Amino acid sequence: MDQQTPVAVPKATIRPFQAILTSMWEHYNRRFKLFLMLAGIANINLILYIVVHQLNVNFIVSNIITFVISLAGIFFAVWAGLGLVFVISHPEKATTVEQALNQGGAFFFKSFTTGLLVSLWVLLGLILLIIPGIYWSILYGLSTYIVFKEGLANSAALQRSKALVKPVWLTVLWRTLGIGLVFGLVYILVTSVTNLGFTFLPDRLAILGKDIIGAGLNVLVFPFSTILLSIIYEDVTKKA
Repeated sequence: MDQQTPVAVPKATIRPFQAILTSMWEHYNRRFKLFLMLAGIANINLILYIVVHQLNVNFIVSNIITFVISLAGIFFAVWAGLGLVFVISHPEKATTVEQALNQGGAFFFKSFTTGLLVSLWVLLGLILLIIPGIYWSILYGLSTYIVFKEGLANSAALQRSKALVKPVWLTVLWRTLGIGLVFGLVYILVTSVTNLGFTFLPDRLAILGKDIIGAGLNVLVFPFSTILLSIIYEDVTKKA
């Protein structure tokens, strides 16, 4: 299956910026509870960090605990992240957290090797002159989603992503940057306002409050990047 040759596709039309935001919210709201649980699992390390920060332990013990949590966090982030991609790409096949994790885990190896190839291309581009890295990150951005949606993997998934995205590369770039800017501004606004309020609290409570707000925001926004990929994929495959 990995050796399938991707076919050329006609140039697609990417929906307007506002329509993408509306579609993202509709996707998110439709399966909010499931998304939130998967996002919580993916960000379990942030929740555990909050607990560690409140413990009265010495520096060495604190670092050891933090290291263990970080390793566990990588595992859970990848596992839950794959589950999230499966839920979004196959909504009819996963309606519970258990189904999402089981089905997503089945794609681990293909997703890992495909993601590694994408990362290598992007890293190479950044080393060369930054611009190629940005170009390839957008060009191959659908590769992991294609692993789940079409069953392709590795170079076949990258080539399929390239065939779909290349005709509308600049549009996808601007849409992605625009969405990222919106979420970035919201994040800055929320953290700035809440941090201002925390200045009136004792240091220990202020740190706790900032940690909780940060972890909560990460959990809430975690699904949106994959939802955006699904919308772009839907648009670029309309004429495929």
